[in-house]
Amino acid sequence: MANISAVIITRNEEKKIERCIRSIGAIADETIVVDSFSTDRTEEICRGLGCKFVQHEFSGYGPQKRFAVSLASHDWILSLDADEELSPELAEAILALKQEGLGEATTAYALKRRNYYCKKLIRFYEGGYESKVRLFNRTRANWSEKLVHEEIDCQSITRIIRINGDLKHHTYDSVEQHVKKTEEYGKLGALEVKMSGKRYSKPVIILKAIYRFFINYIIKLGFLDGYYGFKLCQMGAWYVYLKYMGGREK
Repeated sequence: MANISAVIITRNEEKKIERCIRSIGAIADETIVVDSFSTDRTEEICRGLGCKFVQHEFSGYGPQKRFAVSLASHDWILSLDADEELSPELAEAILALKQEGLGEATTAYALKRRNYYCKKLIRFYEGGYESKVRLFNRTRANWSEKLVHEEIDCQSITRIIRINGDLKHHTYDSVEQHVKKTEEYGKLGALEVKMSGKRYSKPVIILKAIYRFFINYIIKLGFLDGYYGFKLCQMGAWYVYLKYMGGREK
C-alpha cells in the first residue's frame, strides 16, 4: 500500500475547507494545509480535523502549492484546492488504487472535475467537464512556478491515468465574489506579463479579450449554460483585459 500526503492551500476558506478535508479522510495518511494568514475560522477548523497547519506568506498559486508539497512526508501527493471535494465514487477509486500501490513514479492520475458556479453545475464553457492531474509522485512531477492558472508539470510523466468519479469544484458563490477574484487574478497575471517582457497595444488587448469571450461562449458552447455561462465567459474576457493592460503599466 502506498502512503499519500494530501496538500491544500487556503486563505479564509471557513465555508468550504471542512467539506474538502472530510472527503479525503479515508485516503490521506496526512493532510497538510498551507494558509496565507486567514482571519476567519480556517485554522480552527483545520486543526480540529487533525491537519498539519502551516502559515506561509502567499507567493503566487504555483509557488505556494510547491511549498505545500515540500512539507509532505510522503512522495505520493494528492493536491486539492479548498473549494474542491472528492465524490464518494472518486474517493473509493483512489483508495483502491492506493491499496494496490499506485504504480511507478512516472505514472500520474487525472481526476474528472465538475465545476459548480453559484451552485449551478456548468456543463459547457471552458472546463465544464475537465480532467486535472492531482495525484502524482513529487519525485517526477510538481506544480509549475506560475503565479496564477498554475498546472502540474508532467514532463517527466510517461503515463496519465484518469480515475472514475467526480472531483466537485465549488467555484464562486456569487458573481460579485467572482469579480473580486478576477481582479486579484488579473494583478497576478499582469505581474507575469511584466516579468516576461511582453507588451501589447490596447487594440490588440481588446481583440484578445473579445477572442477569449468568443471561443468560450460560442465555440465551447458557453451560451448553453444560460446566464451563468455568460457571466463565466464575460469574466474570462475581463481577466484577459486586466492581465495585459496591467502588464503595460510600469
